[in-house]
Amino acid sequence: FGHPWIQAQFNYYPLIWLAWDAWFHQRRWWSWPLGVVAVGGIFNAGNLQSHAYLVLFSGAILLGYGGFSVTNWKKILPVVAFSGVLGMMLACPVLLGQLELFSFRTRVIELQAQSNCIGGLGTFATFFPWSLGTFRTLDVGKFFNTSNMGFYLFIGPAAVLSTLIGIRGMVRADVAPARRTSVCLIVVYLIIVCSP
Repeated sequence: FGHPWIQAQFNYYPLIWLAWDAWFHQRRWWSWPLGVVAVGGIFNAGNLQSHAYLVLFSGAILLGYGGFSVTNWKKILPVVAFSGVLGMMLACPVLLGQLELFSFRTRVIELQAQSNCIGGLGTFATFFPWSLGTFRTLDVGKFFNTSNMGFYLFIGPAAVLSTLIGIRGMVRADVAPARRTSVCLIVVYLIIVCSP
């Protein structure tokens, strides 16, 4: 259960990785059209919030496959950029509609002073969100008069520490690009996506 556009767009990520990996290692001609169609599928299936995952995924692929080698960057960057630009053009009717809706929407942001003071301290608790409940359940936030405690007590510091330990040996040039990309994706997921 959950937001259907997240699951819908995640179906395309294995195809993108397959296409970009095939171009990087074997220069397969079908990598380019498959990459374009898969990126277009992500933009057609997702929403503006879930499109950010594609940027993070592409960055992880570029860092993982490019590494510290200019030659590797020259091999992977063109197919990633080409797929991204043409995929956006392929999904332009849907993407422009989403941008138009976003630009005309009115958003009111309310800050809760009570939850801000425990946000910094709460990140040291290293709880995964929603394990403490959310605004719909009985959670710790009821004691602090806030409905979003699940977003403040988070796995952030533990994720940062374990990821840094795991990535320690991954910076070598002889490590396989797919392994380096996997570590980059874990870093992106745990530190950039989950921690905030």
